[in-house]
Amino acid sequence: MKKKIVSIALLVVFAFSLVGCAKYKEIDYKVFEDALEEVGFDDDEYYSTKNYGDYDRYVIATDGNVTYRYMLFEDEDDAYDYFDDFYDDFGDAVSDRDFSGSSRRSFSRHSGFVLFNGEIDTRHWDSDIYGGVFYRGSMVVEVIASSDKKSDKSDVDEFLRALGFSHP
Repeated sequence: MKKKIVSIALLVVFAFSLVGCAKYKEIDYKVFEDALEEVGFDDDEYYSTKNYGDYDRYVIATDGNVTYRYMLFEDEDDAYDYFDDFYDDFGDAVSDRDFSGSSRRSFSRHSGFVLFNGEIDTRHWDSDIYGGVFYRGSMVVEVIASSDKKSDKSDVDEFLRALGFSHP
């Protein structure tokens, strides 16, 4: 009986560890733009440019309360620093109870993600939020709804599925 309980406990721990292992890859900006078009954006309804500040490529689109952003940094260290700052700030919001809701997070030197569904109240944000931030190599993708409307959440989920990314 004791072995069975230990076996079940180990299985549960293993299953939860896999939850943090979202499988996704660094994507090209064209894949991001194609996903925007797949969910209804025309090519004149988003901004896409190369060599924009610290970015080799930058794409942004908004639709009501949802923002879609693709950033391909010139340097992997810059992408790492950007995501590290977001990861830390979000973690602080969770620790300080400035975020209420559900979230999943994972971060390593070359990849990471933060998925969230809840309400946040910090010096930068005071709203419902739903979506995710994804980091891989020199790429960061942000897809964030600043609302709790079902239609906005559905838009986020549809877009992330089009990219092959996890959703909250």
